[in-house]
Amino acid sequence: MKSFLFRLLLLLPLLSWTSLPATGREKAVEFTYGVSDLMYWGTKKVETYDIAIRLNDPMLIGKQVTALQVPFPSTAGMADFKAWITTELKLEKNADGKKVNVPDVAEVAGSPVDDVLTVYFTEPYTIPAEGVYVGYSFTLTALEEQGTTPVATTSDVHPDGFYVHTSRTFLNWESRSEGQNRVSAMKVLLSYDLPDYAVAIGSVKTGRAAVGQQGVIPVEIVNTGYYPITSLAYTYDVEGVKGSASLDVSPAIECGKSASRYVDLPIRALNARGMYAVDVTLTQVNGAENGETDSPSASAAYGVYSFVPRHRPLMEEYTGLWCGYCPRGYAALEEMAQRYPDDWVAVSYHYDDLMEAIPLSQYATPVQSFPSAYLDRLKKTDAYCGDGEWATFGIEKTWKAIADEFVNVGVDAVAWWDSDDTQRIDVEASVRFVEDLDALDYRLAYILTADDLHDLTGKDYNWVQTNNFYGCTEWSGLPGMDIFVDGKAYVYGLHFNDVALKAPDPYGLVGSIPASVRDGETYRHSYSINTSDVVCTKQEFAGTPLIQNRNNLHVVVLVIDNATGAVVNSVKVPVRESLPEGISTVCASIPTHTTACYDLQGRRTVAAQKGVTVETTRNADGSISSRKVLR
Repeated sequence: MKSFLFRLLLLLPLLSWTSLPATGREKAVEFTYGVSDLMYWGTKKVETYDIAIRLNDPMLIGKQVTALQVPFPSTAGMADFKAWITTELKLEKNADGKKVNVPDVAEVAGSPVDDVLTVYFTEPYTIPAEGVYVGYSFTLTALEEQGTTPVATTSDVHPDGFYVHTSRTFLNWESRSEGQNRVSAMKVLLSYDLPDYAVAIGSVKTGRAAVGQQGVIPVEIVNTGYYPITSLAYTYDVEGVKGSASLDVSPAIECGKSASRYVDLPIRALNARGMYAVDVTLTQVNGAENGETDSPSASAAYGVYSFVPRHRPLMEEYTGLWCGYCPRGYAALEEMAQRYPDDWVAVSYHYDDLMEAIPLSQYATPVQSFPSAYLDRLKKTDAYCGDGEWATFGIEKTWKAIADEFVNVGVDAVAWWDSDDTQRIDVEASVRFVEDLDALDYRLAYILTADDLHDLTGKDYNWVQTNNFYGCTEWSGLPGMDIFVDGKAYVYGLHFNDVALKAPDPYGLVGSIPASVRDGETYRHSYSINTSDVVCTKQEFAGTPLIQNRNNLHVVVLVIDNATGAVVNSVKVPVRESLPEGISTVCASIPTHTTACYDLQGRRTVAAQKGVTVETTRNADGSISSRKVLR
């Protein structure tokens, strides 16, 4: 299995540039480290660039390097294009005393066509056991507008994916992939004999299923044959429970033209909880026998639980109308809410504007600059770019990676306006765990948010969003950004969603989740939010009510691990006008059983003490309710 992990890099997608034709002697595939969208890098200096990748994996031994291809944003102001192969990255001083690249296998001059350099080597080079470097060179002779960052890269990372030398800036060869968070986008044509139909397993993820329900094993499949993969057949063995199935693959995975990708292989239902070992073997491709001999099989873990919690990461964004770079956060929150309406949970904290309701000193995470954003209060990120490059919509990938992580607790809630108090919102939260836990320190926290806050007068300049993205063409066409790119320095008429109005206990309520929980049991907690003090806290607008429409409010419920401060799971629910039919409150529907009291440090007391005490009640069905007692 380990020897094959590199293979998934071999058959990756064509980027948005020309495909390399095969030599006609034998079947061929394109090798590239670049999976993601093209982006460009450079020193913004007039100098010579040498860019290389290393082919250094046992599975590549014996394959032949026949050609290289790389795009440019523009070849204006460039000259002296070369492609080369070398067993080592070596520099020697020329007559001017400058270090220049000296390849020891082959060097071929080339001329770009339509800003794409394609070079076929005079003789195919067979990759030896010690590996080989493949690269290209060019000289930037003038700083043309599109040529200041001439090196084609992608936002992937591999230690052998981006070696750089330049005549003025990087005077020695350096591996820059991890430092720059990118790899070269060059493609290398490799020739060798391929089976007609073959598929391998690149990697696997832990499978999940609820008791008695069909589950799946996420398996990364790689087309190691010549013809596109349109269907698979496979067998599996779950500790003696065997089965087989087939699966249509759409879109097809074409050799050298489509990325390896994860597919979910269904596994039959199991009726007992536990963690199982699963062996999976891909037996057929398109109805033909699988020609892959190296890695057609893999082992994976497979968890069967009482239920599988839905993981909703929390996005907390920190913004302000005065902040010229904050519009990208606005755009991202709107876009993600449209793409993932059931799972996207966002809270937007406004600072120093007329939507400020929570002072900076009360933020649950450290914020030194604006815009800022955190996922689950542990991962600092960019609300729009995520972990990707500037001017990329990377937050979706960053958020999905967290959302796909397994969590041990599910959370749900219902919120409604109290019928006896027009300024009070009642909330009932419920949590369920997938395992028995003791000495647990999880807590519930509640945040009130508002949607559709806007200038009700239509002429209040205080609602204007400062916009530094106007005219920034690199952001054109990106999700949600055209309104700002095509706009002016100040944007009028925006409607703001997910605005934080109140977060009275940002780190969670002591005793809201019991210290001992049992698999599958539901634990409930009741909470009330007083809206009478939901006002602007910015001095200029201090005391201004912020609830414009009581029908546009939501409550965000967080499950917080107090040991780390991380948000484990969250949910966002609308505030209804009344308690929905068929739903009863904890106190009305569940008979009580035992009661315990805790101080604000979480220590159990004999009874309610002077000051504030948290009183928790274990009910007959095992659920928990709590309330604050003031004496």
